[in-house]
Amino acid sequence: MGSIASTGSRSRRRLRPALAALAALAFHLAAAGCTKTEPAGPPATVTAVKDFQAAAPGAAVPERPTVLVRDAGGKGVSGVAVACAVQSGGGTIQATSAVTGGDGTASCGGWTLGTAAGLNVLTATVAGLAPAVLTALGIVPSAEVTVRSVFPTDRQAWPERDSTHFIGAAVSSTYVLSSVTATLQSLTSTKGLTTGLAFINPAGCGEPTCLNWTGSASPDGFPWGPTRLVVVATDVQGRATYATQVFTMDRPPSLSITSPAEGALVTTSYHLQVTCMDDDPAGCASVMAAGISGKAAIDQVVQVAPGFEGGVAYQVYGTDSSGIQVWEDRTYYVVTNPRSHRLATLGGPVWDAQGGRVLYVDTPTTTPVLKVRDLASGYEEVLDATFTAAFLRQDSRPRGRLGPGVALWLDADCRVHEWRNGAATLLDPQYACGLLEVVGPYALHLRGDAVAGRQHLVRRDLLAGTSQVVTDAFSAADVGLAANGDVVYTDRVAQTLSRWRDGAETRLPAPWPGSAGLYPLTDGTDVVYVTTTTPDSNGSSFTLYRWDGSAAARLSDTYDTSLLPHAITGGWVAFASRDSQGHSQLWRSGPGGAVQLTFFAADSTLDALAPGGTVAYSSGGRRYLAPVGAAPVEVGPAEGTVVVRDGRFLQLLGPNLLELLP
Repeated sequence: MGSIASTGSRSRRRLRPALAALAALAFHLAAAGCTKTEPAGPPATVTAVKDFQAAAPGAAVPERPTVLVRDAGGKGVSGVAVACAVQSGGGTIQATSAVTGGDGTASCGGWTLGTAAGLNVLTATVAGLAPAVLTALGIVPSAEVTVRSVFPTDRQAWPERDSTHFIGAAVSSTYVLSSVTATLQSLTSTKGLTTGLAFINPAGCGEPTCLNWTGSASPDGFPWGPTRLVVVATDVQGRATYATQVFTMDRPPSLSITSPAEGALVTTSYHLQVTCMDDDPAGCASVMAAGISGKAAIDQVVQVAPGFEGGVAYQVYGTDSSGIQVWEDRTYYVVTNPRSHRLATLGGPVWDAQGGRVLYVDTPTTTPVLKVRDLASGYEEVLDATFTAAFLRQDSRPRGRLGPGVALWLDADCRVHEWRNGAATLLDPQYACGLLEVVGPYALHLRGDAVAGRQHLVRRDLLAGTSQVVTDAFSAADVGLAANGDVVYTDRVAQTLSRWRDGAETRLPAPWPGSAGLYPLTDGTDVVYVTTTTPDSNGSSFTLYRWDGSAAARLSDTYDTSLLPHAITGGWVAFASRDSQGHSQLWRSGPGGAVQLTFFAADSTLDALAPGGTVAYSSGGRRYLAPVGAAPVEVGPAEGTVVVRDGRFLQLLGPNLLELLP
């Protein structure tokens, strides 16, 4: 009995592993039977399985054109109706419609090309989706002609930076080539198609081995995405061959900078709003401005560092998914000093202001426009719409001035114009760049003389509207004008300095024979000018003189021509002179003698001088006003240009007009 019982126990132990394996197998089979296959979603894309083929004209392509319809997850969608149509080339398709099978593919049968050589285009369309574009080239390739190294290279992004783009191919042939042409074809839209692009024969070469054929193409009308370039080369015997490549048509992103506006005035904070846009459906990859980054946009309030005043130049960058980057240079100004009083912010750079009027260039428009605005009424007049943004970027200096009831400016071709009584007049059709000055009711400008090959110095009476030629022996850097119409000028060839008053010329005495006064200025009574300190100083040291009509007196023996300008008005003279440490210090000379105004351990720069003797100057990034008999006061950052108009200190700061209050 014991033996039998023992044997049964061992049998049961041997069965347990087998039963466990059977149970596991049954579980997996049951689980497999319970697995549910998720159905495909609605159609999202339709693409060509093979988007390019070649065959002889009038023949069928080697493979039936086939498309794949997928859902948003990339799964093939069955039972979808596909419409096929020949778009160009004149060929035929076996069927005009098909339905996708279980794998999501469909074909409308054989495709026979048109009888003419060239590109054939077929579309396969699913309702509500962009069509798949299939292309085929009708050609009989010849081994006598070879095309290689087509540019743009395969799968390369081709950004739209200009209106046309370079395309190229390396071509060789047994016989002389007669033509090399190209076709661009979007693979996602029938709207993107350009045929017959001609390549240029390199240097007019007639040899078969002329390799580097080049041409150009416009991307206008092409959507973002894959684009095919087909190059066909044909020799004089009519033999031809082709090469094809696909690249990505990808235009650069664009930036929209809502805030701060270019040249904006800010105080303790500003609102930074930037948006990056791209033709890629995925949008921009990144945008960055002032050290702040985002994917497609930035919308943030930025705090200004405490105590900071001045201009801030920064760049805004936008980058798309292909790594193409664009950028814009921007500037804003931090002004917190209450003595800097904002009078107006215009639509672009301020060139001048006088009598409640502002001359400025309105730049937000497509074409920059020169305008005059009346600050009291807001009324504006358009003076000139011929400037271009590119020209203004190259030459950002103010090119115009206001006078009593008039405006004068230099156009992009350096011709002088005048606006008077609502109409513009071309004062001089010849090149006249280099000088345009207005003081009181008078202006100085240059008049070209193409016949004589020189320029004349012309004084214009702005009240009478008449002009007089002063001289043609002068240097444009050595000219000064006073409010009474006096003109001073230097002839560097003859080494003479003269004052011209209503047609009468007075030669100023020279410190020694052969010396000439440089950089002369006048207030209508006195003249200040610069000469070398001694006859043998050879331009190493200079002296500033003041001539009162009878004699010349020295103002500074340590004048440095790099410290220009000096200024004279109403009997006051302001100038810079080097101290014992080599720093530029400001001085003012007037009825009480000469007084040193600055004592900084850094250079000081003269900005402007008012008729009452008040001096505007800058040092260490700060600007100051120094009235006669009073201590200097800080009025704001040393940015922009300071002018004196109607006895007031005005600051031209980008698109802003400010008044500096003493």
